[in-house]
Amino acid sequence: MIARLWGRIHEPRVKKLLYSITYLIGVFIGTVTMIRPPTSIETPLGPTLTTVWAVLILVGAIAALVAVFPGWWWMERIGIMLVAAGALIYLGVVITLHVQSQPDSSRLTQAGVILGFTWAASAVRLWEIRGYTFEPRGR
Repeated sequence: MIARLWGRIHEPRVKKLLYSITYLIGVFIGTVTMIRPPTSIETPLGPTLTTVWAVLILVGAIAALVAVFPGWWWMERIGIMLVAAGALIYLGVVITLHVQSQPDSSRLTQAGVILGFTWAASAVRLWEIRGYTFEPRGR
């Protein structure tokens, strides 16, 4: 059964599987942030901003996850852009809190992870799926 499901996925299968895992992580992050927001961010800035970036990440990750296997690139692009927008808001919050923090405290690791992984991975995938509405199928 697993081999049959695996065979139904259009190439590149491994890449699609890895992106789907990435989008599942995004769904998890958005859900967890909605349920239990990080107090170190929510307390100084209020719950609204945290809710906004959590919703953007959650909705975007769901859209991208739904679209990755059937090759609905238009929908995957929208999902990636929503995740990237949520990550950009989160990055702004992290940098603001870094500037306002104690001299012996740093949030640069968080900022680096957001930039290095979320934004870089988003840019790579957006570049890969540019120019088409749906994934071109080989013969």
